[in-house]
Order: sequence, then structure tokens, then C-alpha cells
Amino acid sequence: MYVESAGSGTALLLLHGWALDRRAWQPQFGELAGRFRLVAIDRRGFGRSTSPPDLAAEIDDLLAVREALGL
Repeated sequence: MYVESAGSGTALLLLHGWALDRRAWQPQFGELAGRFRLVAIDRRGFGRSTSPPDLAAEIDDLLAVREALGL
């Protein structure tokens, strides 16, 4: 999974809608990165993530991102 992060402080995990990707959150990065640690992911099958879409795997994916980033 592709992950983009910016800022510091309390982490906010930003999830895009179906058929979008993490770039949907770009307008918020400038405003919120001064107050929070923003973590935007490309869900499976979208953007730079290479795995096929799999809704059943999303909870495990989010837990893996949280663990990998120490959130």
C-alpha cells in the first residue's frame, strides 16, 4: 500500500472513497498538517497501491499501516 504522511501531532488516518485515491486529501494537507500528523493511503487497487481491491482486507491493511508507522 502506498502511504503519504505530513505534519506532526495527533495522527489522522485519511481514507479516500471508492474510485478515488489519496490525492483527494491534498487540499486538506496544507491546512491540517500544522496541527496533526496526516496519513493518507491509497487503498488496495487505487492510486499507487498495486494489490487488487479487496474490501475484506481493509481492516487488516489499516492495522498494518498503524503498526508500521507506530500510531
